[in-house]
Formats: sequence, structure tokens, C-alpha cells
Amino acid sequence: MSETALVVVVPEAGPEVEFLRREHTRDGAEGMRAHITLLYPFTDTEVLAAGRIDEVRKVLAPFSGFACALTHFARFPEPLEHVLWLAPRPAEPLIAMTRALVAAFPEHPPYGGRFASIVPHLTVAVSEDDDLLARIGDDLSGRLPVEFDVGEVALYEHDPSGWRLRTAIPLGAGA
Repeated sequence: MSETALVVVVPEAGPEVEFLRREHTRDGAEGMRAHITLLYPFTDTEVLAAGRIDEVRKVLAPFSGFACALTHFARFPEPLEHVLWLAPRPAEPLIAMTRALVAAFPEHPPYGGRFASIVPHLTVAVSEDDDLLARIGDDLSGRLPVEFDVGEVALYEHDPSGWRLRTAIPLGAGA
């Protein structure tokens, strides 16, 4: 049994962000690409085998692809102030997809229900070293905005070797 996540992968974030994620995030070190999370934790792999992927496809079918950009760095308030992240704009379609997934799968609230609101973000680094986070933000801020197209949602699963892509679900299949 393995945990899973529904994410929007953002390869356009570039090799620098991928490197920082490998060095400064647990999931990056375990092979998760630069991404914006829609739903984590999702279901386990045993339930996926029972048709859950087709259910996800149906939920996402009404959503069309869209242009997006990572526009600025931010940090969460306590207790997550040690997380440096990039903000996607527009955020509303990402929030709408998360809400649709939660409505279809209420047993899987985002981040286990730990937070009251949905804040789409791409985590770059996690560190208690505030100076490090500031340097990372300063070093990368000249490369913003990072424009990308959201055309699919990736289903990743975590196994003993790390995170790996299980399948990609294209958006706009129901349009």
C-alpha cells in the first residue's frame, strides 16, 4: 500500500528549482517534480486499482487547460513560516479543481484537513534558516514570472523507492 497525490507538474520552473527542491524538500529528495498540489494525501494504490483513476478522470473532465504563471515568492504564516513557495496566477482554476476533487472524494481533504483554506503553491524550499530562504528568493526572483500551461493533472504514487508518476489525466476531456 502506497500513498498518492494529484498534482500539476511545472517543468517550466526549471532545473534550478528542481535542484533546490531535491536539496531542501523531503518530497523533492524522494523524486517528486516541481508541482502544485491539488490533493494530497489522496487514496492508496490498492484503492486506485479498483477504478479510482476513472473517477478522477470524470471529476476533471469539465476542466479545460489554461495558461498560468508563477509570479512571486511567498511564505506561510506560523507554523509553516519555514516554507518558501511560488504563487501561481491565476489560482482560481487550481482551487476549483481541488474543490471538485474534494467534493467527489470527501474522505481525502487537502493535506489531511490540516488547513482551513486552499492555497495553491509550488514549494521551493523548506528550512529553518531564514537567511537561506531569503537568498533563494533573491537569487530566483529575477527569473519570474515563469509562464506555463496547465493541461493535465499527474497522479503520483509513493513507494519505497520514492515518488513516481502513475498516470497523467488530460484536462478538457469533457469540454
